[in-house]
Amino acid sequence: MLHSPPPSDPETNPPVGPLVDTTPRPIPARIPHKGRSVDLEPLHVRHAAELFAAAQSDRDGSSWSYLGYGPFADAAAMRSFIGNFAATHDPLAWAFRPHRTGTADGWLTLMEIHPAHAHIEIGNIWFSPRMQRSRAATEAMFLLMRHAIEDLGYRRLTWKCNALNAPSIRAAGRLGFTYEGTLRDLLVIKGRSRSTAWFSILAAEWPALQARIDAAIDFVWDSYITPTGRDYVSARWRGYLVPPYSEAFTFTVHANDGARLTLGGEVLVDALEHLANVSADRCAPPAAGGITPAAATCASWSGTTSQPLVAGRPVPLTLEFREATGTAVIRLLYASARQSLRIVPPARLLHDAADTAGSPFAVAP
Repeated sequence: MLHSPPPSDPETNPPVGPLVDTTPRPIPARIPHKGRSVDLEPLHVRHAAELFAAAQSDRDGSSWSYLGYGPFADAAAMRSFIGNFAATHDPLAWAFRPHRTGTADGWLTLMEIHPAHAHIEIGNIWFSPRMQRSRAATEAMFLLMRHAIEDLGYRRLTWKCNALNAPSIRAAGRLGFTYEGTLRDLLVIKGRSRSTAWFSILAAEWPALQARIDAAIDFVWDSYITPTGRDYVSARWRGYLVPPYSEAFTFTVHANDGARLTLGGEVLVDALEHLANVSADRCAPPAAGGITPAAATCASWSGTTSQPLVAGRPVPLTLEFREATGTAVIRLLYASARQSLRIVPPARLLHDAADTAGSPFAVAP
């Protein structure tokens, strides 16, 4: 039984669906898509070597468990598969190139393309283990979702996966897809029965979902540096640092997942895609100005400015951070010849006094 009937035309009896625009939608083209943290390039056999190298981080082959292909025994096997896969028009595949690595680290496709019905699917997704659940991975999917709905005008976007694939089911939920049901024993994949879980997004739902996903990709947070209380955080703090002395400084970032620190255009810490998976309680906020023993359990990265800073002269600072599985903890410390290692005081950080009460973060100084 249906939980609720779909919309119908009130002027019809028996009821039928409402009239819609019957113009066939365009077929996706092999064009690149550029994002803030990732580029999508039409898949080509030239990507094969980079993709095979990326696959070597999957020691047990688990990233291929729910796909109809892979793992590949050697580079030649991968190249042969990519050569054929890249030549198809449905599915139509893109290589996934995060700015962080600069290399091809996976692929994803638009598939089940039905222009007359304005229905399309995003699927056949493989990301190397180091890129799974990263901001770049989220943005890659977002770029194709936006292209299908906004640029091409499709009214229905589908996501399907093995009903036992818990990470894919969670990803569908994070991206805003609505669960529609499970088709039992639908396929045989690699000799095993597969039941398929089915999800969708409708064009009318897209504007609200777009805003939510876009915020998760690049949320600008103008306040103190310790955010808490949201899963899959990917955030960026922009402001200025006012140095207390005219000398070179070493900056240290403590976090329970990845972080990147840029000061005056110089990248001092570049570990945004790192997955430390340290729980928040083991990386607890310290006493004001001090460093607690818990800080030792955080992931820690340091970098020293190549040129002396000037006392009292504000320097542009950007701190990006992420958290994959729970509460985010981040702290910024500095040290110099005259300054012992300590947390950067809030008075040394200039920022917009924006109200953050309505943000997805609880803010603590």
